[in-house]
Amino acid sequence: MSIGVIAVTHKEAAQSLLDSAEMIFGKQENVKAVPFFENEDGQMLKIKLEEAVGELNSEDGVLFLVDLFGGTPFNASFMIAQKSHAAEIVTGLNLPMLVEALMSKGTMDLLSLAETVKKAGIDGIRSGKAERQNGDDE
Repeated sequence: MSIGVIAVTHKEAAQSLLDSAEMIFGKQENVKAVPFFENEDGQMLKIKLEEAVGELNSEDGVLFLVDLFGGTPFNASFMIAQKSHAAEIVTGLNLPMLVEALMSKGTMDLLSLAETVKKAGIDGIRSGKAERQNGDDE
């Protein structure tokens, strides 16, 4: 599978998350981090995203991981995704989502990857004290 992954966030959060994921897994291919800065507008971000898509091997699709539903990174990604049946967007980007995307992007189709990444993001939200207490009860 050749699914490209693009992390898109306000400011440099996407690059920081990618740097963290690469600290865990090493340098990754077929993934880009695209920042959106306050001196840019949605059209400028859309152009940056189109360039990022063009730099990836995305013959099996591209997965946009964005920070916030309805924000400019989402809207610019959506403009690209709605023109292609081979693009999907998942919002709420966090490190568990990105790690899962990097681990799984070569093993499943785009829609399955999007669902798996979404689940990883949700499952990655835990309360440390409650989890430890539940683990001690077993």
